[in-house]
Amino acid sequence: MTKNEKFSCYDCAFAVMARVHVREGEQVRCLKAEELFGGERWVKVRRSEKTGKLLKPKCKQFRPFVGDTTRYPDPKTSRRYRQTCDLCDGKGTITVSFMNGTELMRCYKCNGKGKIQREDKK
Repeated sequence: MTKNEKFSCYDCAFAVMARVHVREGEQVRCLKAEELFGGERWVKVRRSEKTGKLLKPKCKQFRPFVGDTTRYPDPKTSRRYRQTCDLCDGKGTITVSFMNGTELMRCYKCNGKGKIQREDKK
């Protein structure tokens, strides 16, 4: 291992499975964390906020994977994009009818932003 090489959780010998959660992001199931803490443990994969590249794990238990590279956990790449809210048509407000008339209300689907963040999985 050279000093410039960067390894991520995907390259670790303890990584078993990988998944992508909409709210938490990318995660890897870690055997070392399960051994230390018990139960099924999913570890968040760290990415650089500027470049989006994978960063080294913080756990200090990293062990490089040696052997068949076909057993690497496959990260499911997803593309995030913003889509106009179909309920309020991007205005952020909806018209609500009450018994005494109509009132404007903040859209409950997009929280008044007018756009919804969607995720397209490949």
